[in-house]
Amino acid sequence: MNSRQEGNRSLEYIISTINIQQFTDLTSRGESPQSRCDRAEVAATALGRYGGDINILTEGFGGGAIGGVFPACTGGVVDKIRGFTRTDQVGRVCDASSGTPAWDSVTGKCRTNFLTINGGVIILVRDSMASITSRHQLIFRNFHKGTYDRYSNKGAALVECSDLGTQQKFFVVGTHLQADEGDVNIEETHRTRVKQLKEIKSWVASKVGESPDAPIIIAGDMNVEYYCTDPEDGHAPRIDLGKSPKIDEANAALGGVIDPVENIHRFSYDCLRNSRARNEAGAGFEKYQNVLDYIGYMGADGQGITPSIETEVVYYDDTGLDDPIPTDHQLVRATVTL
Repeated sequence: MNSRQEGNRSLEYIISTINIQQFTDLTSRGESPQSRCDRAEVAATALGRYGGDINILTEGFGGGAIGGVFPACTGGVVDKIRGFTRTDQVGRVCDASSGTPAWDSVTGKCRTNFLTINGGVIILVRDSMASITSRHQLIFRNFHKGTYDRYSNKGAALVECSDLGTQQKFFVVGTHLQADEGDVNIEETHRTRVKQLKEIKSWVASKVGESPDAPIIIAGDMNVEYYCTDPEDGHAPRIDLGKSPKIDEANAALGGVIDPVENIHRFSYDCLRNSRARNEAGAGFEKYQNVLDYIGYMGADGQGITPSIETEVVYYDDTGLDDPIPTDHQLVRATVTL
């Protein structure tokens, strides 16, 4: 996809986000390195066919994401996608000068317990489209101590980009918010996500200003359910109720819009069509279908420039990319007009 100048200022980019579910040996729960490598191969193919000019990867924790550690792998997802410049994994290092590539700034404190892994967020920008002029990393202060997120340096990456054709500036934020887990009260984890979004809002403002002169795209696995669900019916989505109030709460905390389209894209987590999702969700969630992954923008409170965004979901069983299924989340992509 090539950017296009429309009139004097508008540029069109394809932006995608995908949770690639690439764990470390410590967190793989028994999945073999070869299985992770096989899934990485399919995920890279999916990104090559349907990914964007800018790709936000989440759960890129292990060698299946960046390669170099699995004998079974010929490279991780990132290594197989040519022609992109990337950030380091969020939370891998907390010294700005030692990132690969280096961060221009680091906000927050990494946890250094030997069980702690990185935050898994990586942003890739196509070299023929735009250059990355700065990279910034946030490590969340807020996380739910009763979940496995306490063992991950989750946070967000912010890149400032310059379009190669017009030199127009824009910003991209990639993030992975607090996950729900087991018997932990979902209202508690939702409150944690709201706090994390507030962290992102203030952090981004500290880097780009309260009233930036360029659009700010935000994408990733937000873990904010678009639909309420019915626990008496396998947590099937209550589409008849419309979007959950949690979406408006998230938007207010962010000072942005994670759901910028009138008709939201299809389910990005679908236990009926994705067996990995079904296995991850477990008993009682056999009918779970929801939107958890979003591409939106910041500055909806009047403190920024609003882009036009149209989103869609790529289903692996529709595209022959289900042998093996690369991840439990579907790839979400958007046409973004800046």
